[in-house]
Amino acid sequence: MTTQQTPLIDGSWTCALVVFAKAPTPGRVKTRLVPPLTPARAARLHRAFIEDTLARVAAHPWPWPGPRYLACAPDVDDPFLIECARRYGADPIAQGPGDLGARMRRVVRALLKRHAAVVVIGSDSPTLPPAYLDRACAALRSVDLVFGPSDDGGYYLVGQRCLEPGLFRDIPWGTADVLEATLARLDPGRVALLPSWYDVDRPDDLERLRRDLDTGAACPRTRAVLRSWERRPVTPRGRDRR
Repeated sequence: MTTQQTPLIDGSWTCALVVFAKAPTPGRVKTRLVPPLTPARAARLHRAFIEDTLARVAAHPWPWPGPRYLACAPDVDDPFLIECARRYGADPIAQGPGDLGARMRRVVRALLKRHAAVVVIGSDSPTLPPAYLDRACAALRSVDLVFGPSDDGGYYLVGQRCLEPGLFRDIPWGTADVLEATLARLDPGRVALLPSWYDVDRPDDLERLRRDLDTGAACPRTRAVLRSWERRPVTPRGRDRR
């Protein structure tokens, strides 16, 4: 596939950063953490992940120009997501319907009409070093695609500077084969890979997150939520005391 011409905005090369996030509805987010968490606690943790991710992005001194977006699901009318976008300086954009691939394809297609490159991350890696985002955008000046491999076989980041129509179609989302299946479709010479990191999707990931926070990772909202549970254990019936 031929790389499309890089668009210019105000005479500069722009790389947009998009954070994908779902509304924190109990029973619909972080379901693989239930149990050990209750649906209400999983949703509360999800809220903390979103805020910590956006706060780290907003505070980072980016070396490259480009706006920040919050891609909202199921739509941009969720009050929490609207407030997060306002507080952390991100433009809200709807993910739209469909599986994760359809939603990413829709958002990337729309933003590549305005920006030279688009980098997408989720809200499931609140301790992700912002320097990895710098590296992703820098890589997109010389390659068409960049991925951040996650330890579970998926990826925590995908960046594109040209629309790859089949990139997100017929991928076994939620499995250990996501990245392998994706890379199998691509010319290795067009792709850059970042260092591995992890998503917090499973109970083992939650324990790794606790260890990272104990060593100083800057995620104050997530840390506060986890510490509050140490003080207030789940009741015998599995419901939160508050």
